[in-house]
Amino acid sequence: MLTQADMQELFRAGHVYRHSMERWHMLKDQPATLFPSPQREVRVGGEVFIEELIQPTLEPFVLKPGEVKQLRDLALAWDAFTRAQFELVREGLSGSDARLAALADAVVPREQRAVALHDPGYTSPVSPFIRLDMIRTESGFRVIDINTTCPLGLGDYLLLDRQYRLHNSLVNGFDAGGVFAETVLRCFRGWQARYGSADVAARVGILIGADAGEWHNFRILCEELARRGVSVQTVAEVPGAASGINCVLRSQVKFGHAQFERLVEGAPRRYAVMSPPGRRFLGSKFWFTALRMPEFREVFQERLGQMAYRALDEAFPKTGILNGACAVSFPEGTVSIQDLNRKGWLLKPPSGACARGIMIGKSCSQKKWDEFCQSPQSTGTVVQEYFDIKETALVLGPDGSPQELTGRTKYGAFLYGGQVAGCEVMLRPHSSLVHGARDTYLSVCVWQGDT
Repeated sequence: MLTQADMQELFRAGHVYRHSMERWHMLKDQPATLFPSPQREVRVGGEVFIEELIQPTLEPFVLKPGEVKQLRDLALAWDAFTRAQFELVREGLSGSDARLAALADAVVPREQRAVALHDPGYTSPVSPFIRLDMIRTESGFRVIDINTTCPLGLGDYLLLDRQYRLHNSLVNGFDAGGVFAETVLRCFRGWQARYGSADVAARVGILIGADAGEWHNFRILCEELARRGVSVQTVAEVPGAASGINCVLRSQVKFGHAQFERLVEGAPRRYAVMSPPGRRFLGSKFWFTALRMPEFREVFQERLGQMAYRALDEAFPKTGILNGACAVSFPEGTVSIQDLNRKGWLLKPPSGACARGIMIGKSCSQKKWDEFCQSPQSTGTVVQEYFDIKETALVLGPDGSPQELTGRTKYGAFLYGGQVAGCEVMLRPHSSLVHGARDTYLSVCVWQGDT
């Protein structure tokens, strides 16, 4: 069990979020953890930031053997899934198949089509860093969101997992550092075979500004690669040719970012880039529906194989798309939104992050629900099955002693190159939206015995 001393150790090691003063003034009076998290003031480039501990639960979450197996099966299935996604979008954008063209239209925004097929320098894995947001149910995990941009959260996971292991060496966990490093080097070797030379070693640049909230997460990943003998450094700007960097790991530099075009221009000739800049479409929520649509079901079954298809189908919740006039298109058919009990559903934009734009039926009035569903902007909104599940964990109480706390949980599985790098847990006590708010606790998953 972690103690206050462990909290201080994690704080010193950088298990923190870095807030700009503007953001901090917005957040500082919002609900926070029961026991006040340590804070410190730091200066970066002449600006003041506040760093606050991302407070963990006192013990990790223990998975059942079947849950560990499901995660491993999902890792393999998702690797095949991303290959199928990319192939289908490539064929759709070519215009050779009207059915696939419609699929590409649904998942690739028109303004991003010019970079959708951009070559990152390697062909496998199609998307190296996948994080699946999931709900843990009695019958297994259910995937509710797909994140493909970067290894966000894995650095925090590494620190916390190690701290838990210091207190209990008998539990087993995932090899987060090993899988991460192996995935980075696999991408580099793919680039090396196509654009580099056999006598050149990997020189990794992690593209992250020191003013980013996730700065320490990527600093920790940088240190992990260095510890394993990889030449690596953090860079605030897209590296030029003189830098010698031949492998760029981007943070939140995505379409619309000031450095996005420069990042794309340098790949693949000067460096490999992870994750591929143009493949945000791999995380579109439309895939939850497409997998089961009659016109695509057999295509996916053929390209994935029955085992991989079944692993995805069992993990996907019921999902449909609002198509206007309050009609929801499910793979099985169309129903009126009025025929659904709103308390068992949520609405979310087809693309988005950090719980922005989500409306949970159980937490809003029937009037607000109806007004949105009847509005023009609701067209294209994702309608997804809602799981109202709570779990209990030990945390530091207001006086610093262990206390049980019940809240809703969200699991995040890090799936890198067909392997499970780790599985984090967020617990939030007073909200149905579980994300990185100040009153959210972080934990990791372990298991006992062999799996």
